[in-house]
Amino acid sequence: MTNRERVLAYLSSIAPAEATNADICSGSGVEPHQQVFQITQRLVAEGFVWGRQYGKEWRFSLSASHPDIEQQPLRNTTNPGVASGSNISPSGGDDGPLEVQPRKRKSGVPTGHAGEYLVMGELLRREFDAQLADRNTKGYDVLVGDPTGSTLRKVQVKTVRSQPWYVSCKDFEGTLLEQVTIYVLLGTPDATKPVRFFIATNRELAGHVHKPASFDNHGFMPIKAVIPHEGRWDKLRE
Repeated sequence: MTNRERVLAYLSSIAPAEATNADICSGSGVEPHQQVFQITQRLVAEGFVWGRQYGKEWRFSLSASHPDIEQQPLRNTTNPGVASGSNISPSGGDDGPLEVQPRKRKSGVPTGHAGEYLVMGELLRREFDAQLADRNTKGYDVLVGDPTGSTLRKVQVKTVRSQPWYVSCKDFEGTLLEQVTIYVLLGTPDATKPVRFFIATNRELAGHVHKPASFDNHGFMPIKAVIPHEGRWDKLRE
């Protein structure tokens, strides 16, 4: 994974929350700070990331230009109804201040863990045999089996608060095509709607990965691709 992809993966994991360059540096593992600054500025210029300036500090979030994300443009309070034409949105300027809806920033670290524990709860409620993988394990997050069987299958869990999901293109090739992935949509921390689970094999979704031209090995899985697979826990019994 390139440093650019690490930055996008981190912003995807905390979406729709914002992060400073320091947050991104800490959360993505990309160093030094100057390199993160260069990456975020480039992503803003290319339309992949929103950038907002609060005083001397910049904050970034996953851009609405990604597929299936509803765009919510900034509104100019001097000329109501006129949206900002740039992803870079300073806190003030010659045209008057831009109205920015404040969003409380949350840590992106617990998001993936929350999804895995929620999946575990659903599996146990449905009387599957299930156990979480060790934190150092790569390639899967949960081991799942039918109580009537003798084997456990490796299942990957991908969790976001708002879609789309950031995925590795390599998961949709070769032997990994048969692996089941559970896509978890948490919603915001104060959401009243239930968490949604979408269960599909990588083969079923292989043709739906949106890979921007500038990406090397990663892309995005849109909500419209996984909707037909919502609640398909039976895939884990096949």
